[in-house]
Order: sequence, then structure tokens, then C-alpha cells
Amino acid sequence: MKLCKTTSRRESEKLVPATPASINLLHDVRSLVARHRWLAQKQGLQFNVFDILGLTSNEVRCHSAFLASMLDPDGPHGQGDLFLRLFLKEICELGHPSLPSDPEFPATSPWRVLVESRFSLAPTATESALTGRIDLLLECGDRWIIIENKIYADDQPLQLERYERYARKRNKASTLIYLTLEGGEPDAATLGTMSKDRVIPIGYGILIDSWLDECIKAAALVPAIRESLAQYQRLVRRLSGGGLGRELTMEIADQLMTPSYLEAAMEIERALVEAKTRVQFAFWSELREQLESRFTLGPSQFMNAFAPSRDKIRTYSLQGPQMSRQFGLSLPIETSVSGRTIALLLTVYNNVYFAVAAVEDDGWAALTSTEKAWVEAALEHAGTVPKREAGRVWFPSSTRLPFKDFGPECVKLADEQARRQRIDEIVDEAARLLPILKNSVGATD
Repeated sequence: MKLCKTTSRRESEKLVPATPASINLLHDVRSLVARHRWLAQKQGLQFNVFDILGLTSNEVRCHSAFLASMLDPDGPHGQGDLFLRLFLKEICELGHPSLPSDPEFPATSPWRVLVESRFSLAPTATESALTGRIDLLLECGDRWIIIENKIYADDQPLQLERYERYARKRNKASTLIYLTLEGGEPDAATLGTMSKDRVIPIGYGILIDSWLDECIKAAALVPAIRESLAQYQRLVRRLSGGGLGRELTMEIADQLMTPSYLEAAMEIERALVEAKTRVQFAFWSELREQLESRFTLGPSQFMNAFAPSRDKIRTYSLQGPQMSRQFGLSLPIETSVSGRTIALLLTVYNNVYFAVAAVEDDGWAALTSTEKAWVEAALEHAGTVPKREAGRVWFPSSTRLPFKDFGPECVKLADEQARRQRIDEIVDEAARLLPILKNSVGATD
């Protein structure tokens, strides 16, 4: 089934008003972008060790590890608590009630920085068992600063509530920081019974970028540290939508300082959501065509309700995944006599991801404990790291497409050849996973 039709020239022209101001503005901005790209290449600014190592979006091995190393007073940077004090100063300036007003944080003992700190508490008469893993934990005596680090991962149920309960059990005065690319607030599911006022949402593109600026200045006479910080800052700016740099942003802002250009830019801004919607709709439509040419999609009634549409994608682009209806594609793994289907789903939240779930004509159904066990075993055998959520088992696609933030990887999808390459990668990944899952079903019969 085809989801889309070819966009006519007349329809595409509606994306940007054909006024002299908008045409001139696009031409001027394109020239500025080209010049900054050329300068970045000549100055070696496109070289980034994090890109080379393939770690750009890895929360644990890249971002949590780098931040922990820089914040650790005993870290290999050899600068003592310099970078930690600069970080504490940044967060204290937010004025949150869970933080002291003194950015020096009068210390009762030395600060410790822990990464991927696992915890487990036995159940009590009033509370269930408690398990979890804190991304970054800054500890000083009876004070904790807990940092939940999110790059492209989705929120987990009761995640922040579990951290607070654990800190309370340990008699710690805790500050909870929710660190994301854009500085958004956590959703209700991860807060649980906590008030959102207990959590400090901060963004990589704002507070972390500002902290890195200060760290780079402080390390001006330590070239190895300074250049490592600068490379990481360029990565942060790219992931958080910072474009090619502040200098380019300021130059474009200068261009907009006339009524005609500013009006044209506002029209382009309004058209941008439609452009993003069309790029995403083309991606999902062509992906469906490729999947249908190799596999069977279904069940049909569920697929019709779950299928991507322009309206669903437009709502997702405008309001984000929390406020939009979920959509995607479904590949059956096993269908029972009752019509209940275990399916491999391809869908999107922050990123494109796979999920294994039970589906019926009228929607989702939770996997049984037996089904979860064989699904997780099969996925681990396939080399993935499965996660449980709301009766499903899910894992990110190895093809990173952060549609929520519409990063550079998504911008490239406007090119038909680049879009086809990403689609082929996802179809190949599905082709590798489906036989493993189907064979695992057979092994449990």
C-alpha cells in the first residue's frame, strides 16, 4: 500500500512564500552556511574524536563517562576540583530550592563522582523492592546531586521517583537534575508521585554548553584538556541543535534585522513544520513500501490504526512524542489461534526504535512473563540490549534518527538517496532480527 503521492510543484512552492525577501534571505543564509562550512573544514573543526569512535549518541560510554571524568576532582585531567566548582556555580545560579545559595557548597568531606551507580533495596511493609541505576552521582557527605542523563533514550516508569526514594533511604539531602539535549521536563510517568518542582531540568545546549565555555577558559594553558573540551563542546552543540556555531547564528540574526527579512523568516519558520512533516512522511511511506516488498505487515486492522499519517506526524513535530498518537509499522512474529499477534514494531519516540509487543485488532496487549523471557533471550542472542516498558520489550534501532529534535541525520533525509540508504539499513536490521525471533518462538512451543 502506498501512503503518499508525489508532491506537486505548486504544493511545494507553498513551503516558502515566493517573495523577493524570502528568496534573498534563503540565498544569503545559504551563502553564510557554505562559508562557515568551508572555514570549519580548513580549520580542522570537523575533526572530532567522538565521531571517529562512533560514540556521539552513546549516553554511557561517551556523555556520562566524559562528564564524570571532568567533574571528578581526582580525574585524569589533573585540575583538582576546578571543573566541578565551575559546574556547581552554574547550577547554583538556577536558584532551585534544593540547592544552597553558596556556589562553593561548603564541604563536610571531599566530593566523589560515581558513574552508572547501581542500587537495590529490599521491599518493606509499605514499599515495593527498589532497583535502578543512577547515571551520574555527585556525593559530598550527606549531600547528593543525582543527574539523570538523557541523550536519545526515552523516560522509564518511576525512574526519578526511585532515585528520590533511594536517596531518602540513605538519609541523603538530594538534588535531582534531569539533563537532556533541549532542557525539557520529565514526563509524568517517570516522576511518579514526585512533584516536578523537585527536579531541575537542564539542557546540554544551554547550561552544559555554558559550563564548557568556562572550563575551556580555565584550561587555556593546558592544551590537551582545552582541546578535548572544545571537541566535546562542538559535539554537544551539534546534538542540541546548535548548528555550525554561535558565530553563524549571530551572523544570521544580523541578516534578520530588517522588517522585510524578519517577516520572511517568520513565514519560513511557519513553513518549517510542514517541511519536516513531509520529510518524515516520505521516510515512513518509503520504509513501508520496502518492508512490504520483503515481509508481511499486519495485523491489518491494527496496522490501519497504527500506520503513520500526515496528521500524526505533524502533531508529533509540533507537540513532541508525549502529546501525539504513537505510529509506526508492524511485522508479525507469531499469531495465536485467538488472533493475538506477537509483532516486531518499528516506531518512534525521541528516536526510531524497535519493540516487540502483543497486538490485537483494537490495540496493544501486554506480553506475558513467558513471552517477555523468550523475547529478551532472543534479542540478547542477536546482540541487542532489550528494555522492558508497559508490557513491551524495546531497543533502539542501530540507525539513529532523532526525529524529536530533527538533528542533522534527519535533515539529510530530505535527500532521496540519503533517505533510501537509511531505509535500507533499517530493513536489513529487521531482516536480521525477524528470523531470530521467529525461531525463538518455535523453540518455546
